[in-house]
Amino acid sequence: MFWKNAAEPSITALATCSSAACIPVNIKAAKNMGVSDTLANIIMPLGVNIHKDGSVIGGIYKIMFLFAIFGRDINTISSLFPILGAGLLIGAVVGAVPGGGAIGEMLILSIFGFPQEALAIMLVIATIIDAPATLLNSSGNTVCTMIISKFIDKK
Repeated sequence: MFWKNAAEPSITALATCSSAACIPVNIKAAKNMGVSDTLANIIMPLGVNIHKDGSVIGGIYKIMFLFAIFGRDINTISSLFPILGAGLLIGAVVGAVPGGGAIGEMLILSIFGFPQEALAIMLVIATIIDAPATLLNSSGNTVCTMIISKFIDKK
């Protein structure tokens, strides 16, 4: 059922790089998958704002990349926890619009004290990973909606 209805939201995510732009097609797809109108209309907009696994993965990828470029040690627990914490924080602050990750990139610079020149490097990485990250965020919202529907509607 999922794969039969996943094409339109996936294409929209890849084409727009915006989770917010995917809300209408994700709601339509969720309804086609058997999710009730009420659940689809409530969970999808919430998911766009709080369920950003692609953004978290991308944020951690950018942090790890900068640590490698600037020769910082990433093999210690004292480095790992701040990296994971920053990744989760980035998922909370990035916008659901194209280029919304720029806030997260500036946050990375301030948390870890990287020079401002590193922003250009991160913007290049962000451009490359924005479409797949949006696809992951968008499809994850649909999957979460289906799972919640299973528990609530007992289908």
